Amino acid sequence: MKTNLVANGREHTHLAQSPETARDSRILIEIFLGTLAGILSYVAAVMTTVVEPAGICRYVWLGICIATFGVAVFLIASACRNFR
Repeated sequence: MKTNLVANGREHTHLAQSPETARDSRILIEIFLGTLAGILSYVAAVMTTVVEPAGICRYVWLGICIATFGVAVFLIASACRNFR
């Protein structure tokens, strides 16, 4: 929703904060964080399969991969659910 404001004889267009813009901002943030988690999941998968670290590091990267993939799926599904 746009409102026109007049100050000092000049007209300014201002985007008022409405529930719709707040919801759109939340959806955008959820999609951005879901994408970031997906990229981190991809990097962790590469570290698990391509780079062969010794010892427990491989399982740490696998845990990071699975956790961030779950977070990415949850955030993107949540954003899609709120997108009406």
